[in-house]
Amino acid sequence: MRPTPSVLRVYRADDCDIVSFPAEVDLLNDQKIRTQLLWLLNTNPRAVILDLSGTRFCAACGVDAIFRACIRAKALGIRVGLLSPNGGPVSRIIQVTGLNRAIPTTTDRSEALSAVHTTT
Repeated sequence: MRPTPSVLRVYRADDCDIVSFPAEVDLLNDQKIRTQLLWLLNTNPRAVILDLSGTRFCAACGVDAIFRACIRAKALGIRVGLLSPNGGPVSRIIQVTGLNRAIPTTTDRSEALSAVHTTT
């Protein structure tokens, strides 16, 4: 059963699930995001791109949710990529927290798709 109401938008492109995050990720939607990411990973997609390109704010709880989702994905053999905003506070948070070192990160959707298809 799919969790509702949905905070994340998920669509498929090139055999990959792309997960669009909301404009703000904070304590108000953190638990729904965690639940929905876990649900998605349990459907066993081949690859997932976490799209934060439209996100203006991401609290520490959101960073933790992304890190935990990536750990779960790795355990399941699912490739993960991160689509970052081009500049701004969320891009800075991705760099400061090391998300960009833990997950292949780009600001371009086609590069993100390419990265998850070539990651082993």
